[in-house]
Amino acid sequence: MRTRTILIVAFIIVSMIQLAVPAQMIYKYHHILTYGKQFKFKIAPVDPSDPFRGKFVRLRMVEDKVKVDSLSRWQSNEVIYLKIETRSDGFVRVLDLSREKPQSGGDFIKARVDYEMDNSVIIEYPFSKYYLEESKAPEVERLYFKASRDTANVSFVTVNVIDGEAVLKELIIKGKSIKDIQ
Repeated sequence: MRTRTILIVAFIIVSMIQLAVPAQMIYKYHHILTYGKQFKFKIAPVDPSDPFRGKFVRLRMVEDKVKVDSLSRWQSNEVIYLKIETRSDGFVRVLDLSREKPQSGGDFIKARVDYEMDNSVIIEYPFSKYYLEESKAPEVERLYFKASRDTANVSFVTVNVIDGEAVLKELIIKGKSIKDIQ
């Protein structure tokens, strides 16, 4: 009888842990979307030959390169912190990057180094993919590439940020949310 009680208690504890982990992840993203400071990142066209086409739209931010000191060496996939601000046109400008999490005020995003080239670090943002229903992805991707050829229309994503963590909120093409286009 005692062994059975111990097994039931252990089962309940393990079950609660298994529920708590995804619940915490959902809460974290919901918290950032609800209370995070919103930024707009201009996006640029990318090569349409993505092997996962149809499941997400691959995004490339215009602000994806930061000049660095030629003495510093940055490794691919290295964690970096980007100090950012909003320019007068409403879009993001990357001010600086560092290996250390900023301790002083100001907004920043935790990202990764894609690669280093010509004294610049190419940034891999944590929000470079916009996931959507598989059947709608080809149409959204078509609209995205068509809009990217028209320089009069600015496409962008809105991203909410809290303490370096960033969550992609919305993809805007030709002034319309993808949620409205779908």
